[in-house]
Amino acid sequence: MGFDRSLPGALSYVWRAAFLLFALALSLKPAFADENLLLNGDLLEGEHGLPAHWQAQSLGPDNTNKLFSWLPQTGGAGQLGITLNRPNSARWSQTIKTDPGWYCLRGEIRAGDARPVAGTGTLGVRVGQRTFGWSPDPDHRSEWSTGELYFKVGGPIKQVEVVCELTGLHCSASCRLFSLTALSGPPPPGSRAIDLEAAEAAVASAQKVPLSDPFAPPIGTLWSLGVTIFLFTAVTVSGWLAFSASTSQVP
Repeated sequence: MGFDRSLPGALSYVWRAAFLLFALALSLKPAFADENLLLNGDLLEGEHGLPAHWQAQSLGPDNTNKLFSWLPQTGGAGQLGITLNRPNSARWSQTIKTDPGWYCLRGEIRAGDARPVAGTGTLGVRVGQRTFGWSPDPDHRSEWSTGELYFKVGGPIKQVEVVCELTGLHCSASCRLFSLTALSGPPPPGSRAIDLEAAEAAVASAQKVPLSDPFAPPIGTLWSLGVTIFLFTAVTVSGWLAFSASTSQVP
């Protein structure tokens, strides 16, 4: 039985090709890696009880030490918390400048109050006066709810706010593991996606209510106006005559 001398050379060629492909994959990996556009998305950085790059906002006066909370965890992701002891709306937010295109926001949210009517927590993006996102699972409100939102930025929208928002009374909510990435194309078919510019245009169009002209000309002809004035004058004169007749008979 003869020995095929071409086999070692073929194996050597295969190993060299595999090594080159592996090196090429390593060199291209950073180009395809998802870059988190949010600063301190894992909520591990901060000082003096406040997370770095995140701002606390509310509609009414509040006590920062009670209403907002930041819980950094060693060896794990930190958490942003909100507690409302009176009717209010509050949020943690981070503003991001965006270029036109598609983006994907991921994160986790959990409600601390089991009563569905107590409050509504939302993790999402805020543009103008509207927030687009998702809330905790109503059947498992005390468990972490993972979600994602694909949204498109364009037109006049130059920046968005990533928010952990809570509205209600005697309720609480927590958010963690924020991730915002830019996409090179449209989102996968069937995913939850929204065009922010189109949504804002629809809201603005719905809020436009036509106003009536307060000085619109009267409806009718000139002769009908004269008849109306004559009738009002006749009723007024007859009333005064009747009143005068009744007072003249009083002794």
